[in-house]
Amino acid sequence: RLSCKEEEINNIRMHYEKNLQTERTLKTQAVNKLAEIMNRKDFKIDRKKANVQDLRKKEKENRKLQLELNQEKEKYNQMVVKYQKELNEMQAQLAEESTYRNELQMQLDSRESDIEQLRSKLLDLQQGMDSTSVASLQPDETDGNLTESRIEGWLSIPNKGNIKRHGWKKQYVVVSSKKILFYNDEKDKDLSNPSMVLDIDKLFHVRPVTQGDVYRAETEEIPKIFQILYANEGECRKDVEGEPAQAVEKTNFLNHKGHEFIPTLYHFPANCEACAKPLWHVFKPPPALECRKCHVKCHKDHLDKKEELIAPCKVSYDVTSARDMLLLASCQDEQKKWVTHLVKKIPKTPPSSFIRASPRTLSTRSSTNQSFRKVVKNASGKTR
Repeated sequence: RLSCKEEEINNIRMHYEKNLQTERTLKTQAVNKLAEIMNRKDFKIDRKKANVQDLRKKEKENRKLQLELNQEKEKYNQMVVKYQKELNEMQAQLAEESTYRNELQMQLDSRESDIEQLRSKLLDLQQGMDSTSVASLQPDETDGNLTESRIEGWLSIPNKGNIKRHGWKKQYVVVSSKKILFYNDEKDKDLSNPSMVLDIDKLFHVRPVTQGDVYRAETEEIPKIFQILYANEGECRKDVEGEPAQAVEKTNFLNHKGHEFIPTLYHFPANCEACAKPLWHVFKPPPALECRKCHVKCHKDHLDKKEELIAPCKVSYDVTSARDMLLLASCQDEQKKWVTHLVKKIPKTPPSSFIRASPRTLSTRSSTNQSFRKVVKNASGKTR
């Protein structure tokens, strides 16, 4: 239906452009005719010899042509306004239908998740009724896979970009074998009315957060927060009211080579990944920066002096198609349970748009630790 609408819009646009071209041609002809009349030799004759009657006749024709030209201009402007209004109405209708299709797709995903759960319960009943049957071995294996692939419970997501100011919003989250569904409450879940759906095939990284990720969050909340990274095309949501706040908040970060650096201080052991010198001190730590995306740590002086020691951000090769989300569990054990379960759901092959920048293939933490170990080994004189 959308393709038919788009084809209809294109046909109307071509029709309007053809009419506009015709009007331009008529306008050009009228102007040329007027110029021809004005440039006739009759006007170059000496006024004493000119025929007054012919002159008046030409002036009358000139006024007539000018009037026709003004009328054509008015018709043209009215036609443009009319067609533009119709085009805007059709575009609004197309956007409305696209939103409606989006909501239907989300409801369909929710229904498929419910069907998956019911199928799992049905297989449990079949197994109980016929536990000795050889044919029940296959459902038993399938049931185990379905049970293992599903988890649900209450989590919280940032209400808006600023966690400290706007707090968290509770969501009932269901992880099926193919989707991650977010509901505002259990009533919406019963009605199959999710507020957001994420495609698990587009998920490529899940991990606990650090202080640099959620510097606006409360200290006791950090052990309960984890982050998921996913491709932008894998997201489907009803509203994006949090987007403007996030866009404004991003101006507080220091952008450099794709990094979004957050000023911070380290009172625990940490090394600069640009110069390998200590980045921490118990009492007076030096000014430091940490990228909220790839978590590279470095001295703030490197950025202030515009040194080229800092490598480009490994997660920001395509920032337009990458998204991240913070999730708050009720306790640290729940956070570990969710992270462990979601890590198993990450596809073995990352989304094609993230093959270069996937944290699973280019882990900043592992590469940092390995490079740091190499420095220690070289300093001690031990090599493999």
